[in-house]
Amino acid sequence: MQWRRASRSDLPPVGTEVRYDWPQGGGDPFDTAADETHWVLEASGWLGRTWPAGDLMDFGSWDPSFEHRVPVGYKTIAALERLAVVVKGAVVREWPGTSHHPDATTYTAVDGQGGEKGPDGRWVSHTHDTYVSALADARETKDRRVLVGRILVSHHWH
Repeated sequence: MQWRRASRSDLPPVGTEVRYDWPQGGGDPFDTAADETHWVLEASGWLGRTWPAGDLMDFGSWDPSFEHRVPVGYKTIAALERLAVVVKGAVVREWPGTSHHPDATTYTAVDGQGGEKGPDGRWVSHTHDTYVSALADARETKDRRVLVGRILVSHHWH
């Protein structure tokens, strides 16, 4: 019997970047299988789950389905429109933007690691005025996955 060495990735397994399990049954922010645009919860640099674009559901409400899954604390929460996933500087998937929240014109590049500096010394979350600049920023990050999105709505959560 011949044994093969398992391949090792220096990236965490897909799904481990999810800190907040909201919405229940939602997808992984770095899963590139969905054909349609999804929205994703972001809370001070940490990521929640994705859901199909179009309905903010109970995002940011005091409804127990949100509040118990995203505990109140000194953080800012946001609903992002996921537009791209970049892995070690390579764009692996892009999605079209939607017409929802047309006044939302701030974009972000976030890796879901809590707004800290990564091994390369770069901050893991940046905001930009255009999608192109957010994507360029994400492509400069060579050691992890980065989600590029449009900030649809955000507010303090404490």
